[in-house]
Amino acid sequence: MEITPKFIKEYFDKVVDLDLTTSSRKRYLVEKRWVAYKLIRTLTTATFPKIGDLYGRDHATVIYGVSKFDEYYDSIYFQENSEL
Repeated sequence: MEITPKFIKEYFDKVVDLDLTTSSRKRYLVEKRWVAYKLIRTLTTATFPKIGDLYGRDHATVIYGVSKFDEYYDSIYFQENSEL
């Protein structure tokens, strides 16, 4: 089985039991989207525009999300408040 961006999206949505394509900007949803963006970017060769298309977002939003994930990953806030 090949790992595709769509597979990661569907699997991650099941794991967190949320639909991350919603237009909501609640912090807990946004942070989970960041994790999904980073997973897709790391495990596949998908481009930022392709990841954005999966989630109904602009490529710039995906770039921002991946950079914020990298920034927060080692921070105490993310480690203490993340359920993943």
